[in-house]
Amino acid sequence: MMCDPNTEARSLARNIVSVDRPQLVSNLAIAEQIESALAGFDIERLDHTDCAGVAKRALAPHRSNGGGLAPSGHMDRVPDIR
Repeated sequence: MMCDPNTEARSLARNIVSVDRPQLVSNLAIAEQIESALAGFDIERLDHTDCAGVAKRALAPHRSNGGGLAPSGHMDRVPDIR
C-alpha cells in the first residue's frame, strides 16, 4: 500500500500547528517531531540559546543528491493579539 505524501504532509502540518509553542519556550520537542517526519533528508541542526536562556533549534533539511524541494519555515508561534 502506497502512502499519499500530500495526506502525510497535511497531517504533519496539522499536528505541528496544534502544539502551543510560544516564542518564550524551547522548540526542541517540535524540532525532534519534524526531524522524525523527514526521513530521507539530511538535516543540519543549528542549536542555540536565545537571549532569555531558552534552548532553540533551527533545522536545515536537504537532500544529499541536491534534487527536489526542501522544507523551510519556523517553529514558534506569536501570540494572538486580537
